[in-house]
Amino acid sequence: MDRGNKVARVVDGVEGLSVRVIEKPAESLSLAWELVQGSKETLLMFSTPRAFLRQVKAGAFARLKSILDLTGTSVKILIPHDEQLDPVLEKVRSEAPSVDFRVMNESLRTKMSILIADRKRTLVLETRDDEREELLEAVGMATYTESRSLGASYAAIFENIWKQTDMYDKLKLHEKLQSDFVNVAAHELRTPVQAIVAYAELATTDVDNRDEYYGKLLKSVTRLQKLTEEILDAARIDGGTLRLNKERFDLKALVEAVVDEQGIKGNAKAVSLVMLSSGSLLIEGDRGRLGQVVANLLSNAIKFTEKGSITVSLEARKRENRVVIRVSDTGTGIDPSIVPRLFSKFVVKSQSGTGLGLYISKNIIEEHGGRIWVESNVPGGGATLAFEIPIKQAGEEAELEESRARLGVA
Repeated sequence: MDRGNKVARVVDGVEGLSVRVIEKPAESLSLAWELVQGSKETLLMFSTPRAFLRQVKAGAFARLKSILDLTGTSVKILIPHDEQLDPVLEKVRSEAPSVDFRVMNESLRTKMSILIADRKRTLVLETRDDEREELLEAVGMATYTESRSLGASYAAIFENIWKQTDMYDKLKLHEKLQSDFVNVAAHELRTPVQAIVAYAELATTDVDNRDEYYGKLLKSVTRLQKLTEEILDAARIDGGTLRLNKERFDLKALVEAVVDEQGIKGNAKAVSLVMLSSGSLLIEGDRGRLGQVVANLLSNAIKFTEKGSITVSLEARKRENRVVIRVSDTGTGIDPSIVPRLFSKFVVKSQSGTGLGLYISKNIIEEHGGRIWVESNVPGGGATLAFEIPIKQAGEEAELEESRARLGVA
């Protein structure tokens, strides 16, 4: 054969790289550790859940962690699904936090575990008897090759399954969120609907107390309207159809109006609302949606404050082109366990509410190019939630300068 062709075939992994058959399990397992130690990337797919559990029992992941601490090797591991794996996998993740684990469909169980090092060296280990508890008794014959083409092929199959597990996990999460959404919506809607029916019946039969029942009826209808709007807003956000109607308006005047409106609820609980702000501040945004965010933050603060005060502050940072609004209360504070998930859907610790308000608020603020966060939280001593949005929209300053230049204004 021509020398050039032979070199090219060797480089491509087509020729000159033998397949080695290893009959002794101890030898094949020793080789597996050598491959992990000597590679920058390791891909490992276990044949069965029990194959993974045997490695856990043998202390493999504590050993793997010590290797990774020294080498920094990237490791991805695929394991067929089994319910008994869940608690074990949590323990293993804590033992080897730098390893990326994914659980694949149970139907992908095989008789072979595959280890791929740097996408060019491949070790395939046969599972001789999956019922065995001891590792050396369960592992059968192994084959090892340094064929780059085979390594790349195995790696491509591995990555395809890896992506499928990601899609599967997202699908399961989506189904869970849908189920939670329906359950929360059904539960929360049932209460005001039942109240509306009851007060309407009482109003028709008890003429002397009709005005009282009408007042309670209106309160239940208002609550039902709020719940319906929250559910619709969450559906719009999930569907990517939430739209802003932007206009130029005075943000300070909007916040003052919301504070006055929510002050009625505060007065009923002996909670005072205080607003701190300098002059008016013109911004461009959706007046209704931003009012909704401020109202939601105030409503939550009032809900968890039995006495004391709630302070709303508006701080313009014109040099940074931002305005920051803070809502601080002297209430019970936020349960620390939910702070990291506070702006996600259905996160709620009280006996009422959908847990959608802050999720909707977060998306409204982000649609304005801003952010929302928990600025401080003292359990039993109150909390401060804040959000910031741009004062001027992108390109607005350039347009203003261009208009001034056209008019000859300095």
